[in-house]
Amino acid sequence: MSGWKEVKASMRAWFDQHVASPIVAEAGSQVIERAREETRRRLDAELQPLEAARQRDLRRIESLSGDLRGLEERTAQRLEEHDRRTVQQVSQLSGELRDEILASVADSEQGLRAELAAERRERIAGAARIEGVVESLAGTAQRAADEARRWLSDAVTQRDRVADLPHAKFAAGRLAALEKRLTDARADLDKGYSQAALGSARAVAADLGELRLDVELRRKEWTLLQTTAIEKLAVLEGFIQANARSFVLDRSGKKVTEAQFDVDRWSDGGLTRLRAKVAEAAARADGGEVDLDDLRRIVADEVPELEGELGDVLADAQRRVVASQLRANIADLVTEVLEDRFAYRTERWTYRGGDEAQAVVALLELGGNEVVVEVAPGQDPAENRLRLYSLDTSTASRERRNDRLAEVTRELRERGVDLGGVREGPDPDRASVLALLETAGLPEQAPGQAESGPTGAGG
Repeated sequence: MSGWKEVKASMRAWFDQHVASPIVAEAGSQVIERAREETRRRLDAELQPLEAARQRDLRRIESLSGDLRGLEERTAQRLEEHDRRTVQQVSQLSGELRDEILASVADSEQGLRAELAAERRERIAGAARIEGVVESLAGTAQRAADEARRWLSDAVTQRDRVADLPHAKFAAGRLAALEKRLTDARADLDKGYSQAALGSARAVAADLGELRLDVELRRKEWTLLQTTAIEKLAVLEGFIQANARSFVLDRSGKKVTEAQFDVDRWSDGGLTRLRAKVAEAAARADGGEVDLDDLRRIVADEVPELEGELGDVLADAQRRVVASQLRANIADLVTEVLEDRFAYRTERWTYRGGDEAQAVVALLELGGNEVVVEVAPGQDPAENRLRLYSLDTSTASRERRNDRLAEVTRELRERGVDLGGVREGPDPDRASVLALLETAGLPEQAPGQAESGPTGAGG
């Protein structure tokens, strides 16, 4: 009689007790330095044309009238100080991925906006005082018309200043709406509605100034976020390269296996898939059409998620490596029991398909009777399926097969392997069972045991 018997063999308790969580190796200093250099290059490339644009803008500011000129000069000065401080911080902290800089720039932007609000209140109060004086003087209509023309001229200058900026990208449609209001104010003046024209011209000039500041700040934020995203992703790519090969460590820091393992292979291409995600995010961040919200998501959400995924890939590969060694240890224990207590002789010992990530299969022989031992992976890397195929040419009692299984399971339990219930199957097809031993030309012998493992099972 022949047949097969199967038990679930779990090493979860041993795994959790002995194997440490994987340590993600840091990127090399050369990778980080290259990322820093790229950050500096990008900022230099951004600042060079900005300086020429700033000089053109200062000349336009000079054509503004009175209080508005003073307001815009102070705003321009504040922006220049903002730029200088940001560049200095980036140069100092670029290697630390600049989370501190993002917070600092956000604070600076809030301060700038608060200053703008105060200046706006002051300007509105001043305009109201002027309007009161105009109404108290003779020739009010003429004076209102003169003031309206002055504000219309300032509004045109403000419009031209906005037009020099990427307003369509950072404030789509807002300039067109303000230009419509500017056209309406001119129409009011042409019709002789001086007071209406004055109020409208003053308001649109103020709103154009606010729009320019808003676009300027958004452009600066975009540049900083893009630089940060690209640097973070470049460093993450360096982390991936640094973790292409890894060790498995136990809780004491000792190597479970002496040799490094290929993380991509043992994670079923997980590292390749992760690298593709990083490359896609980097290409998106480096594109000129990426918007602020997407850059914020890349920096705040995607990069941390990808960093976490690297740890998951490494942990998955490590679990698979340890599981492979555990299967080999279990197979060794089973063949030792069959050899020492039942006089079988091991004829072949190999991995299915020549792949260490697959099942371990061994063939044992005794007087023409054969037993094939298969230790196959389960859904969980720490769970395995142990199956004994009995290929008997002479009559073998069920009791003898049960004795073999009992000795095997007793030995496994003593070595810390948790076993599930026993399943039995009908007589197996000998050719199909022996096909499990077919390999890709690997030596038909047991591999060296692990440096550290379950007691008596490779340890």
